[in-house]
Amino acid sequence: MILYGGRIHSLDLHDTYHEAIAVDGHRIAAVGDVDTLRREFPDVPAIDLHGAHVYPAFVDAHAHPIGVGEKLLKPRLEKTKSKEEVYPVIRPLVGTAEWILSRGWDQNSWPNKTLPNRFDLDLNVSPDEPIALTRIDGHAIWCNSAALDRAGITRTTTDPPGGAILRDAAGEPTGILLDEAMKLVEAKIPPVSASETTMMLRAGLRAFLERGITTIHVMGVSAEVWDAYRSLYSAEWSTLPRAFVFLDMTKQSAKQLFLDRAASMSNDLPERLHFAGIKLYLDGALGSRGANLFEDYSDDPGNRGLALMDDAGVVGMMQLAAEHKLQIAVHAIGDRACSRALNLFERAELNGNNSVLRIEHAQIVREEDIPRMARLGVYAVVQPVFYPSDRRWALDRLGSERMNTAYRWRSLIASGARFVASSDAPVEEPDVLEGIRILTTRDDVPDGEELTGAEAVRAYAQCSHQLTGHSAAFGMLAPGYCGDLTITDRAADQPGARVLATILDGSLVAGAL
Repeated sequence: MILYGGRIHSLDLHDTYHEAIAVDGHRIAAVGDVDTLRREFPDVPAIDLHGAHVYPAFVDAHAHPIGVGEKLLKPRLEKTKSKEEVYPVIRPLVGTAEWILSRGWDQNSWPNKTLPNRFDLDLNVSPDEPIALTRIDGHAIWCNSAALDRAGITRTTTDPPGGAILRDAAGEPTGILLDEAMKLVEAKIPPVSASETTMMLRAGLRAFLERGITTIHVMGVSAEVWDAYRSLYSAEWSTLPRAFVFLDMTKQSAKQLFLDRAASMSNDLPERLHFAGIKLYLDGALGSRGANLFEDYSDDPGNRGLALMDDAGVVGMMQLAAEHKLQIAVHAIGDRACSRALNLFERAELNGNNSVLRIEHAQIVREEDIPRMARLGVYAVVQPVFYPSDRRWALDRLGSERMNTAYRWRSLIASGARFVASSDAPVEEPDVLEGIRILTTRDDVPDGEELTGAEAVRAYAQCSHQLTGHSAAFGMLAPGYCGDLTITDRAADQPGARVLATILDGSLVAGAL
């Protein structure tokens, strides 16, 4: 097809614009003026864009499609604005399954920002059926008493390494479990069936295509979910986006699979499915006060968050991944966790062998660690869509001085660090255009950390292809590049922009032209 009558954003070194583009099969055949392309391809259908804008297709470099699918297909809690609004959402689940499960609550969006407790669920939903509600960031679970009983959690249960069982003044568990402590309950929850997993995966993956996203970096899956990806892509790859999957090294099944099969994980995979690497966790989340900080939380004296995983084990897995040319993604939100990630990269001696090193989130980074990221060639994979909601309460967690070290997009780029944007969906929506808006406006906070429109677009449409080694084939609209396109009704960095259509491998897969 030939697309004309709009603006074709090449994203080349000079940000050249064209008036038409010809796509032949999976590849871009030509760009230029419409008359020349029509003469060159006389029998190809030509489609008038009516002023629309065409970009190299968007990429979400950190997301969880299965969670997006679950959000679409099951009762969820993201829209609840108080704990009282949670109860009517989950009450219909009573008596329908062995466990009552949901996700998405966030006490930071409630009038009373105090964490809830087990008695809230006992009194308002059910004291007898086990209830486990995962926080929006996936780093805390709110349980009722029955769930704690199933897991054998009492006042004498010790906190596991890298986790916390929150307790009241009398030492009794409140029902809130952080990070590694969550596994005490999760181990008792019956596994999701293969058919239900497939249904959630399919729905989630398709949702990204609707948002103009043709490539997803899938963060932190178990061995069982990896098998579900292989099965789904074997049968339906032609209707699915490209997926680069990372195994979660905190899940025993994934860790064992990686240790046993690191050298062969990429063999015989279906079209569009890739095994990308491993994900390691060094701390929890800021919202649940699990992010690992150098100094106490400003609103919780004595608490500096959680340090997850032991250094020796992390270094060993990093070195094994590097040996097999796999990406190494490290979850680090707090300043102490980010600094520790850089220390471990150096200790593992990874910066000299072309390893792809990623810090996922990099929300709070000390001044002295920003140039270290640049020197080590580390990619900061950030989530701009976090910023509007986070900044309402992050100041309470960090205090004004330390807040100046958080969400430092311009500072990272200025230092020479590699910068990539993503959503962490379903924590936030996989909305690239909203991410671009926030990157360029800083959500109306004039602190100098905003990006230009071109930088913001590249953070979603181009920079992530450096991570996968595909920069020569993706991320630019030029002859020979892949025919993955996102079409928007106006420039992507303009207010109110929306996705009109998504083209994957030269075929329209979402929207309309």
